[in-house]
Amino acid sequence: MSVFVALGLLASVTGVASAAGTATGPSTTATYDCRTVPKTSTVNDGVPGPIFWARMQCFGRGWGYTGPVDGVMGPNSWKAIQRYMDHNGWYDGPIDGNPGAETRKGLQRWATAKGGYTGPISGTTERDAYKALARVLNAMTF
Repeated sequence: MSVFVALGLLASVTGVASAAGTATGPSTTATYDCRTVPKTSTVNDGVPGPIFWARMQCFGRGWGYTGPVDGVMGPNSWKAIQRYMDHNGWYDGPIDGNPGAETRKGLQRWATAKGGYTGPISGTTERDAYKALARVLNAMTF
């Protein structure tokens, strides 16, 4: 299982739990203000974490995402990113909010076009693709 799939599944599961809270109380997931969300360290290690995903959600606001900026990518976050990638010709799948193989290929194409990624377009995103996307996201102001 690729790093992307594992983190995507974790984000999906966490997103469901975060939205609902827990039996003992509300979710403790942080929310971010897009104007002050910090830069992501994913540029160094290629491992996306909550700040990387929060920056992705901030970017997604320009493509129809209206949910919380909490660093947890749920279906609506992914739909916004899929719309952006589709608009640019990097995504060939449905706008369904599922971060499957076509979404991962789209992320790799985006990383190639805007972030200098030179790896394969395989649908199994590697750390170098995340590093490239982090460079793109860190250069953005929201």
